[in-house]
Amino acid sequence: MTNANEQLNDLEVLLAQQLESYQMVARKLHEKRELLIKGDYASLPNLDQDLVVLGQKTAQLEQLRMELMTQMGHPDKTLTQLIAGMPKQDASRLLPLRDNLKRVLGDIQEENKQTKSLLDLSIRWVAQTVEVIAEALTPEGASYNRRGGRSKSSEDSANPINIHSTVIHDA
Repeated sequence: MTNANEQLNDLEVLLAQQLESYQMVARKLHEKRELLIKGDYASLPNLDQDLVVLGQKTAQLEQLRMELMTQMGHPDKTLTQLIAGMPKQDASRLLPLRDNLKRVLGDIQEENKQTKSLLDLSIRWVAQTVEVIAEALTPEGASYNRRGGRSKSSEDSANPINIHSTVIHDA
């Protein structure tokens, strides 16, 4: 019975460590979203590196949890299923951790959705800006081909005109 209590204690400690790790991930994702809103792109690589390290730590903790659950004789059960099969006294120790883990994971999913939306908006804005700049630099682009000569159409084929753009074009 002591081994079961030790395993329960180990699981409780491991879940608390996972919760702390996921909370740190949630905070870093929130910081990332704030940096995107501010347009502080120079700070993103450091923050992304922190997230990679936290992701590795979180994956290690998850692996340890899976190993512990296997040792407990429940390799295929989810945490919710494991808790449901426990005596109430044992389950009451793990329920708050499980509920907090679910809440934090939901927060992480929401942060990821919001960050993805911000990144999508930024990408569209950059693409539109590049288009506007390209149009401003090559105003005659609609009537000239890539080499600077006037585009030939059916009207021009009878009387070709040799017109060249003032913009230097690379091949």
